[in-house]
Amino acid sequence: MSSSFRVGLLSGVILGAAVTAFALLLARPTDRWGAKRVITLTLFLWVGVSLGAYFAQTKSTFFAVAVTAGLGLGSIQAASRALMASLIPPGKESELFGFYALCGKSSAVLGPLVFGAVSYLAGSQRAAVAAVGVFFVVGLILLQRVRPALPPS
Repeated sequence: MSSSFRVGLLSGVILGAAVTAFALLLARPTDRWGAKRVITLTLFLWVGVSLGAYFAQTKSTFFAVAVTAGLGLGSIQAASRALMASLIPPGKESELFGFYALCGKSSAVLGPLVFGAVSYLAGSQRAAVAAVGVFFVVGLILLQRVRPALPPS
């Protein structure tokens, strides 16, 4: 095993552990505050990540932004599933979680597609980062219309 492979593997394991640890740290606030509030906070984090990536001038700043982005991955996934589960009427679980999965897969295509198109058309990856950041802002606005069941006391 080459030394660069080991360093890459170790970096991946450490980043994966950090993402998992942050998701676990937000499990209690999700129970206490509710999934919607945790998603809202995480979307604010993502807006901040987008702004940080847009304005980053050095590799170290960009790396710090990337680590912050990694922290938001696990927490938003766990909280969004919890929110979705609280919104689904009994007997519709399979149908609506299938739709939830379709939306996730669609965003995995749409985000990079928008990033690439804006990057190509504008000739700037900063503009592409800003364009993707708009999705987080729109998500924040739309999320405020969601009325989940109250968390258990």
